[in-house]
Amino acid sequence: MSIDILAPVGNAEMLTAAVYSGADSIYCGLKGFNARQNAENFDGDALQRAVSFCHARNVKVNVTLNTLLYNKEIPEFIQSLRAVCSAGADAVIVQDLAAAKLVKSLAPSIELHGSTQMAVHTLEGALALKELGFSRVILARELSREQIVYITKNCGIETEMFVHGALCVCLSGQCYMSAFLGGRSGNRGLCAGTCRLPFKNEGVAYKEHALSLKDLSLVPYLQEIKEMGVSCIKIEGRMRTPEYVATAVTACRNSLQGNTFDEELLEGVFSRSGFTDGFYTGNVTKEVFGRRTQENMDDTKQTLPKVRELYRRELQKVPVHFTLTFDDETITLHAKTDTETVELQAPHDKQTAQKDPSEAYKKSLSKTGGTPFYSEGIEIQNPANIFIPASTLNDLRSRLLENLLNKREIPSPHFFDEEKAVAYTEEYTATKKSGITKSTLPISFRVRLAGIFQLSEDLMNDESIAYFVLPLREAGSIPESLKAKTILELPRSMFNGTDELKKDIEKAKTLGFTAFEAGNIGHIPLLEGLHIHGGFTLNVANSLASNTYAEMGVESLTLSPELPLENIADIQESTAVTTGILGYGHLPLMLTRACPVPAGELETEQDKAFLTDRKNAEFLVQKAEGAYHIHNPIPLYMGDRLHEVPCSFVTLYFTAEEQDEVKTIFEMFKKEKPFEGPYTRGLYYKGAI
Repeated sequence: MSIDILAPVGNAEMLTAAVYSGADSIYCGLKGFNARQNAENFDGDALQRAVSFCHARNVKVNVTLNTLLYNKEIPEFIQSLRAVCSAGADAVIVQDLAAAKLVKSLAPSIELHGSTQMAVHTLEGALALKELGFSRVILARELSREQIVYITKNCGIETEMFVHGALCVCLSGQCYMSAFLGGRSGNRGLCAGTCRLPFKNEGVAYKEHALSLKDLSLVPYLQEIKEMGVSCIKIEGRMRTPEYVATAVTACRNSLQGNTFDEELLEGVFSRSGFTDGFYTGNVTKEVFGRRTQENMDDTKQTLPKVRELYRRELQKVPVHFTLTFDDETITLHAKTDTETVELQAPHDKQTAQKDPSEAYKKSLSKTGGTPFYSEGIEIQNPANIFIPASTLNDLRSRLLENLLNKREIPSPHFFDEEKAVAYTEEYTATKKSGITKSTLPISFRVRLAGIFQLSEDLMNDESIAYFVLPLREAGSIPESLKAKTILELPRSMFNGTDELKKDIEKAKTLGFTAFEAGNIGHIPLLEGLHIHGGFTLNVANSLASNTYAEMGVESLTLSPELPLENIADIQESTAVTTGILGYGHLPLMLTRACPVPAGELETEQDKAFLTDRKNAEFLVQKAEGAYHIHNPIPLYMGDRLHEVPCSFVTLYFTAEEQDEVKTIFEMFKKEKPFEGPYTRGLYYKGAI
C-alpha cells in the first residue's frame, strides 16, 4: 500500500526543496483564490513551469483554489481554472461548492479534492463530497486515529490528513475571528493569525496565549497511518522556508521507511514550544498549547544553515531502463521510463574489445548523478564485442537523459470546456446593482435560541416570528404549539461520531418535527427527505454555491456573515433558495476542541468562562457537544437597518442572553430601534479582504 508525502510550496525555491528532498506531491497556490494569499504563490506561466518540473520527476501537483468566491469573482476564477488546466496540474483543492461545480463542469478530467476548510469530520461529510464528484477529502485536523480509520475505510474516496505543521485552534473553515476583529478573512485566504495574540485566562500554564497551539507532528506515527489506508500525508507550511520543507519531507520519508529521523532537527527548523500529536491519540491536555518563543527563533536561526544539504542534490526517484545495442556501424542507446522512451545513435570505429566490455558499459550507464533518474536495469546487446571509449558512452548517456527529461517536461493540458466557460462568464459578469439601496423585500424574522430557558410567553405568542431555531437536544422540551414553526439546529461539532445524532433526529421526527438546520455538509445526508435549512456556517458566499445546496435539498440558507450587503443582493437576485442573514448576535468566532480555559470551569453546557484579549475585551466561552464556542464580545446589530437588508429573512442569534434580554432586544429589532450600548455592523458595509 502506497502513501504520498505532500509538501507545501509557496515559491520556486520551496518547490526545488520539496522535490529534491523526495516529496511525492506538492501543493501550491495561484495568485488569488487560495488560502495563503500572503505566500509568494505562482502566476499561470510559473505554474506551468512548476508542473513541468514536477511531472518530469514523477511528482504530482495539487493547486489550491480553496477560498470562498463572490459572484463577481467567478469569471476570474474561471480564468484561474483555465490556467491550471493548461499547466496540466493533477488536482485542485476547493472549499466553495461553486468552485467544485465549476471544476466538474469545465474541467472534468482534473481531480477534485475537498479542502480541510470544508470542516469534514464525519463519514457523512466525506460521502457528501463523493456524491458531488470529489475524489479526495482532506480531513479535519481534530480527528482521532479511530475516526480517521472509520472514515477512510468507508467513504469510498481517498483521504488526506495533515501530519506536520501549524495547528489551528479553530476547526478550519469555522473561524471568523480574523475577519470580525481585523477585517481579514481566513475563508478568503488572509487569516491574520489572531489566535496567536495574547488571550488571557486564569489558573493554567498557557494563560497568556490561551488560543495558540503547538505545531502538530505525527511523524512518529507514519507507518501506522500508512497501514490505515490514508492516501496522502500533508505537511503544512506554504509561508515557511525551503529548509523547513526539506527537513519535514526528509523526516517523513525516513519514518515511512522505518528509519530514525532527527526530531531535534525537525524542531529546530520551526516549532512553537515543541510539538503535539494534537487529537490523533485523543490525549488532549493543556500540553497542546504553545507559542513561538525567542528560544525557538534562535534555534531556527542556528538550524537552517545545517539543513540546506538536504536539497542541494536531487533525489533520484525516476527509474530508467537502458538498452545499449551495437550493429555494424552504429551504437544505439535506448532509455525507457514509466511514460517516455527516447534513443540516440552514434557511429563507432569497429574496434574490437580485448575482453568483454559489458561490465564497464553498465558502470558508465549507471552514473546518473545530477539527474532525477536512476538505473533500474541495463541491457547490453554487443554480439561483435565492439569497444567504445568511456567518454563516448558518458556523453551519449548525458545527452540521452537530457532529451528524456525535456520530453517528460512537455505539458499535458486537461480538457477545458470553453463553451461552458463563456456561458458562466457572461452570466456572472452581467450588470449588478452596486452599493447599498433600500430593499423592497418583505423581511421575516427567525429567532435562534441557545435553549428553552430563553423562551418567554411573549416570544411564544409573537406572530411576527416565522421560525424559532433551537438546538436539536432541546426537542423534547419545545411546546407542542411551536413545533410547526421550529427548526432544530444540528450540532456543528460531531467529533464523537453521528450514531447518537441519528438517534436524536429520529426521536425528533417521532415528536413531530420536520425542519432541521444543517451547519456542516455532513449534516445533509442525515436529513434526507426532511425540510433542510442551511446555517451560516456552511459559508455560502455566491449564488452558484446556494443553487448547488438547493440541488442537494436545502430550502433556505443563512448566508456567510462575512459578506457585504451588496454581495448578498447579488445572490438574492440569482438563487433558487430563500436567503437570509444574521441580524443580531454575539457570533461564535471559533469552534475548538481544545479547551482554552481551565476545564473545571465548563463542566456543563450552562457554565460560562471568559478569555480576555490585549484590549481587555472579554470573550465568552461555552461548551457544546464536546467542543467549545468562543463568542464575539460585541454583538452584531442590524435592527435599525432592516430597510437595507436585501434578502428574505433575518435571524436573531441569541447565545447567553437571559430571557428578559432576549425579549427586549427582539422588541427593539421589530421596531427598528438603534441598539443601546456597544455594537457592530460586522462586515455588512465594509466586507472582509
